Amino acid sequence: MEMKRYQKEENFSPEKIAKLREHYKAILELLGEDPAREGLLKTPERVAKAMSFLTQGYEDDPLAIIRSATFKEEYRQMVLVKDIELYSLCEHHMLPFYGKAHVAYIPNGYITGLSKIARVVESFARRLQVQERLTVQIRDCIQEALNPMGVAVVIEASHMCRQMRGVEKQGSATTTSAFTGVFLSHPPTRQEFMTLISNKYRSKNYGRPLATACNPIEKRPTIGRFLFLRLLLHQTSLGAQRPEFLPKGEAELQMRRRSANKRPRIRRCNRRIRVYIERYDCLYFSPGGEGMAEFRTSGVRTAPTGRSRH
Repeated sequence: MEMKRYQKEENFSPEKIAKLREHYKAILELLGEDPAREGLLKTPERVAKAMSFLTQGYEDDPLAIIRSATFKEEYRQMVLVKDIELYSLCEHHMLPFYGKAHVAYIPNGYITGLSKIARVVESFARRLQVQERLTVQIRDCIQEALNPMGVAVVIEASHMCRQMRGVEKQGSATTTSAFTGVFLSHPPTRQEFMTLISNKYRSKNYGRPLATACNPIEKRPTIGRFLFLRLLLHQTSLGAQRPEFLPKGEAELQMRRRSANKRPRIRRCNRRIRVYIERYDCLYFSPGGEGMAEFRTSGVRTAPTGRSRH
């Protein structure tokens, strides 16, 4: 039989699973259910394995996780790992809370593997927790293991114990933070961290090459709507080569005035073609050779005329 290159295995303690299975079977009986009916025959065992998985963090050593991949490096700028998904159980009702963690530290001679930060978050989250303690535990673990110049941790989470029971506020979320070192003593450093994890840095273009984010051929270009410095070609002749830059305020005003006109506007130069589209206050440029290329208002390029193809 051919062996698979990779196979994920889940290992559970048979003794622990057997004890939990009996307890969950008793719970079903106390709730008025029949554990012997078809749909519930294997439910006690499934729940036992699920709870063992959700609380596996008790068997981990977070300090050992970080120290297993510590490297000497003279890097003394911020290291930020953000949007780390976490799932935990509220210790008050044993209902899930879930969200994202943002962790940063400033090395003081030593760094750790980036995956170890996420593993530390996972290790503390896979326990019965409260969000406040979880935030502090992650901070203290990194501070003790690496002794950096500062650690910053922010967790944003939604709690099922507040959404599906109790006050039943589905749209609410909780944010907790914990800082040490320069993140406490130096407000600009803390502000830089808060800015980097803010929503404006989480667009769908985050991490994509700029050329892709600005590509005018894409159906939904996004970066153009933020270009308030408008580039206009001289309209006096087709051979104009020097563009005109308008001030930011005037450029924004003109773009808003023309926003009602959704049709593309085309200008030609004798050396190269610049095609731009005014659509919903967006401005796009396409370099080219001789000839003229047209763009539909949807942002999809049509076949160019003349000798140039781009």
